[in-house]
Amino acid sequence: MESNENISISNIVLMESNFFRDKIIDFSDPNLKNNINIHLDNVVADNFLETTLMVTFTAVINEKTIVEAKIKMLAIFEFTTISSVNLETFKEINAPAIIYPYIREHLTSLSTKALLTPIIIPPVNFVKLAEQNKAIKE
Repeated sequence: MESNENISISNIVLMESNFFRDKIIDFSDPNLKNNINIHLDNVVADNFLETTLMVTFTAVINEKTIVEAKIKMLAIFEFTTISSVNLETFKEINAPAIIYPYIREHLTSLSTKALLTPIIIPPVNFVKLAEQNKAIKE
């Protein structure tokens, strides 16, 4: 971004948090499969950007869901002047990269409170994800 462009974060808010675990879980089962789904929404109004990031984590054994978490967080960013190209990049890459660690921490905390081995979802390369999403749209 150019030096005269400025974006600051005003808030990050937990919007939704749902967690489920089965009563008995065998994490040593070789059929255990984890899945992470990421959904991003952006709304630009005046000098504000609202970015909502939702992460759904599921752990499945033989088609039975044993753990499921759905976490949605909203971040509000303020900006003065910014080019449309830089705003687009910020919306698709920087904003979700700022929110994602908060979601990771929340899921780790939830899983620990559920007496599970802490669930630590991997970091995400939002540059690569944005490129993949752009390719899908084209």
